[in-house]
Amino acid sequence: MENFYDKPLRYIKGIGPRIAEEFKKKGIEKIWDLLTYLPFRYEDRRDVVPISFLKYPNKNYCIKGKVFAKEFFRARYRNLTIVKIAVFDETGFLTINFYNQPYLLDIFKINEEYYFYGKLRFRKEISLENPHFELVAKPSGKIGKLYPIYPSIGDYKPSRISLFFQKVIDNLPEEEPYNLPEEIMEKNKLISLYNSFNFIHKPADLENNENGRERLSFDEFFTYFLYLAIYRKMRDELYKGPKIEINEEIRRKVKEILPFKLTEDQKKVLKEIVSDLSSSKPMYRLLQGDVGCGKTIIALISSLIAYENGWQVAIMAPTSILAEQHYERFKNILKNFNYKIEILTGGTKQKKRREILEILKKKESIFLIGTHALISEGVEMPNLGLCIIDEEHKFGVIQRQILREKKLVPHTLYMTATPIPRSLTLTLYGDMDISIIKEMPPGRGKILTYVRSKEKIKEIYSFVEKKLKEGRQAFFIYPIIEESEEFELPALEDFLNQVKYYFSGYNVEMLHGRMDWKEKNEIMARFHSKNTNILVSTPVVEVGVDVPNATVMVIHFGERFGLAQLHQLRGRIGRSSHNAYCIVVHNDNLTEEGKIRLSNFEKIKDGFELSEVDLNLRGPGDLLGTRQWGIPKFKVADIIKDRKILLMARDSAIEYLNKKGLEEANKLLSKLLNYWKFKEVLI
Repeated sequence: MENFYDKPLRYIKGIGPRIAEEFKKKGIEKIWDLLTYLPFRYEDRRDVVPISFLKYPNKNYCIKGKVFAKEFFRARYRNLTIVKIAVFDETGFLTINFYNQPYLLDIFKINEEYYFYGKLRFRKEISLENPHFELVAKPSGKIGKLYPIYPSIGDYKPSRISLFFQKVIDNLPEEEPYNLPEEIMEKNKLISLYNSFNFIHKPADLENNENGRERLSFDEFFTYFLYLAIYRKMRDELYKGPKIEINEEIRRKVKEILPFKLTEDQKKVLKEIVSDLSSSKPMYRLLQGDVGCGKTIIALISSLIAYENGWQVAIMAPTSILAEQHYERFKNILKNFNYKIEILTGGTKQKKRREILEILKKKESIFLIGTHALISEGVEMPNLGLCIIDEEHKFGVIQRQILREKKLVPHTLYMTATPIPRSLTLTLYGDMDISIIKEMPPGRGKILTYVRSKEKIKEIYSFVEKKLKEGRQAFFIYPIIEESEEFELPALEDFLNQVKYYFSGYNVEMLHGRMDWKEKNEIMARFHSKNTNILVSTPVVEVGVDVPNATVMVIHFGERFGLAQLHQLRGRIGRSSHNAYCIVVHNDNLTEEGKIRLSNFEKIKDGFELSEVDLNLRGPGDLLGTRQWGIPKFKVADIIKDRKILLMARDSAIEYLNKKGLEEANKLLSKLLNYWKFKEVLI
């Protein structure tokens, strides 16, 4: 027998082929789809307000009044018809205006009593305009309750759509489309789906309405995390990873090579990684840490352990600048030791590329550092033991998929200096273990942040000049390369000339993303060696650039940047014992959201705390460019609003799998996926 929830929309009286086709465009094909198409707001039509109590313009009110006069006329100044109804109750009189609905003149009868619900307007007179209305003697049920307002579908307005919901709710069976295990229902205090749909589409109060939505949110999250947990368990059972052991000899070498002591956070993370490497299962670990916390050292030690075990190591960076920087840092730290270190980017000469490919083919141990060239056609690493991917989100889903299609089963460590809110991390990286470094290495100066309007630019430049005279260097960050009419900004080159004019006694250079990798590297090399005093740049420097002597950053048109990007840019300074200064300059016409964003940036130094603010301001779709990550599109669940439910659902899914095993978990998942589908998933 067909489940009620699986029945097509045509089952609902009044929905013909044309309506069904329009709804299908919104992904609504069966009754379940309709029930999970939620109202975006509710109108409170429960309280009937006496006419004399109407006070606030632009607020919705419900009144009950008797018609004592009506008239029809055309406005002289535009093509507009008005039906004007005069009503009264025991407390006063009110005018009701209906625009371009002349037929209503015959609908309303003198001395008939009606309910009216609409927005109060104060113009020449106090009136309700185009309100919903119904006869007191023949109520339709839309007055005296919380009334759900649905998003329009095609030409069908919310009032028409609500009629279909009413028909479904009135016939809703108490039998559930699927059953979550009793222990999960009890532990998480979940209501039934029957109650949930009634609370949402036929609410008695807003609290119950929210309880109904939270049940659906839990189920959607639970389905997603059960899916991830099953995938992860099957992956761990299917693939074997290289066994990489650490012994006393390797420990001795690491201590000999390390230029400094590790922080407690670094030690903890390294212990987690070493445990993963020694397992027969491939490691899939995300290492999160604020800029400058020492993730690169963790990558280096992990690489050394794999190399000493006879494996090849690949370190992948999003840009040639960052790849070169990793390469130089590895070479510098390991210069007194006999390790093979090579770099492979799009700019690598063919002869050198062939040499590297030959080393890989012979299965010789190597540290191979590079960009996406590491996953280009013809590059095979038959003895790959460890793959480290830095700033992984910069690669997007495509490159991540290429790695999987090559069926690589090395241990994989993803690293990001972009702090991601926990709820988003668990959703995006639910198939990984998570490590976090928060503690900064000792001996670093403070980073002081100031937000200033462009009127203060002379004072700011005077301060920068003072620091230059002390021997420090500065970044000047500019949002665009070419002139923009939309934002009324001059081109980067014009801005460069302004900076050169003011700082005429100093070496000023420009850097942007359209330069070829060789030119970028030469510019960065001069800045690193202190031959350049000021680097005028687009945000191309936000990732990986490490110039300890650069202690000042002036970010122009700071309102054009997101919080995450501002924080990444700030991380380019404060990498020495000197105090550093990040100055954000903004235009005067700041939006309210811009003020909140910059105010938070000035106050909050912790990247993870900032990321939570950013998530609340921008939502998961825009945060850090996560659209390219393939974040799942939840229909009901909300990563921001439902963070607590997300954690409950995730814990319940993992607990259920561990307790019941793969076979039972897969059975439940197949039932859930019949109703909860995801347009995009990471795996």
